[in-house]
Amino acid sequence: MIARRRALRRAGPLLALALLLLAAWPVAGVALGFSRLYCPLANAVLAGHTFGQRGRARLQPLPALTRRDGDSVTADAQLSLTVDGFEGAIPLGICLRRDVYLPLLLGIAVIACFPISAIRRLACAAIAAAITVAAGIAANALVVAETFATQLHGVYPPGDLQRRGLQLAYGALLAPPGNRFIAPIVLGAGLVLLMQQRGRRPDRAGAAA
Repeated sequence: MIARRRALRRAGPLLALALLLLAAWPVAGVALGFSRLYCPLANAVLAGHTFGQRGRARLQPLPALTRRDGDSVTADAQLSLTVDGFEGAIPLGICLRRDVYLPLLLGIAVIACFPISAIRRLACAAIAAAITVAAGIAANALVVAETFATQLHGVYPPGDLQRRGLQLAYGALLAPPGNRFIAPIVLGAGLVLLMQQRGRRPDRAGAAA
């Protein structure tokens, strides 16, 4: 019985990694489906926020993968920037698969590699998913703020210090592609180590008693 449990614990991470690799395969339907799920969550934050003076933003899922002239990514969603009192919108194509979906899978894959119980693994995965989605929404808001601040000065007229802060945050956090892969690895490993430390404290307390 004990040997079977150990075998299942060892096979669990391999099975989880195989499923994650399968989910990460570049399939258009998966990317578009994730975009449809993610956009309402992002709009719950973005739609109610005003950027500067009357600046608004809304994230919309695209019906198909799109790559416009001048775009650096194949977009599965679009940030529509509008200004209250003016017609029209500025469309910004973004790739949620690259920015949120793959980092989410990578964080879960890191968690799956650790030999921990299924309950702790699920708890870490749930926390990692919540943090990754929240970070993705914050990144979307940063893109909107930086665009308004640098391209539409009349809508979002920040001071020099604030403008430099936005440009620094954008350049340091979003521009380097490696950050999308380093952060999930650190997050997943950190959550597992934190969960293991919390699990050892009752054992130490019982030994001391």
